[in-house]
Amino acid sequence: MLKAQRQRALMGVLKAHEYASFHELATSFGVSAMTVRRDALRLQQEGLLRIIAGGVTCVPPPLPTTSADYSGMAEHLGPGAVVFCSAGVDVAALLDVCPRAFGITLVTHDLRVPEALCHDPRIADIIAVGGLVDRSRSLSTGAPAATVIALLCLHLAVLVPEAHHSLEWAKEDSALLDAVLVNADHVYWLGKDQPGSTTMPSSSATR
Repeated sequence: MLKAQRQRALMGVLKAHEYASFHELATSFGVSAMTVRRDALRLQQEGLLRIIAGGVTCVPPPLPTTSADYSGMAEHLGPGAVVFCSAGVDVAALLDVCPRAFGITLVTHDLRVPEALCHDPRIADIIAVGGLVDRSRSLSTGAPAATVIALLCLHLAVLVPEAHHSLEWAKEDSALLDAVLVNADHVYWLGKDQPGSTTMPSSSATR
């Protein structure tokens, strides 16, 4: 199988299954795992997939948002704010439209965000919430992740709604989502329409 054929076949596998291990792909294509890794690296450079531990996963389509979707959150993003952003949130865009968002602590369960934004000078600290790793979605979830969230005082949570098909909140996310909703002072749901803001009863005194 030629390289171009393998790469097309690899993308076909991801379209059907969202995640594939290097071992599975190598066996299917009759080549070495190293060959598959090289193919995957080229496709990742083109923005067509992401390489994660042990294999590859598809790149979710960007959430259709504009700067206006994020600008309403500016009042909650002063220095020292602790902000949870779920997978699918364009954190860089959020920071771009919020000039006071300097020195924030970013909390996320998206495994790709810490590496992408670790050198952003506007972010003082990044807390990568641990837990069960969902390789197909490149995020951590489950009760362990919820435990970490429960220890934090979140000023703002920016969430992707269930309606966004590529990043649906799955059953195992329920504990994490519940913890975010309880611990965040303000919650924004992003979507195709303008986000809705929910002010949560503050429990800072007890946290």
